[in-house]
Amino acid sequence: MNRPRERTFTAYVQKVGAWYVATCEEVAEASARGRTPAGSLANLKIALGLALRERRDAPAAGSKTPPIVVRRAGRVDRLA
Repeated sequence: MNRPRERTFTAYVQKVGAWYVATCEEVAEASARGRTPAGSLANLKIALGLALRERRDAPAAGSKTPPIVVRRAGRVDRLA
């Protein structure tokens, strides 16, 4: 059985006030926040899935969706 190939995206995490905000350069409309860096990355993974589905980049209905992998780039930067 063929498994769908995973899709890897790069995430950038910044500290903004009390939140960590994760953004994705490859899919500009996908961003998320969380109380921890890991939480923001988990939320970004969900946001990426929704954004790709909206863009119709995802496979046709009924076919297996490739897993999304979020790779964190660099370190956490602090913003005001």
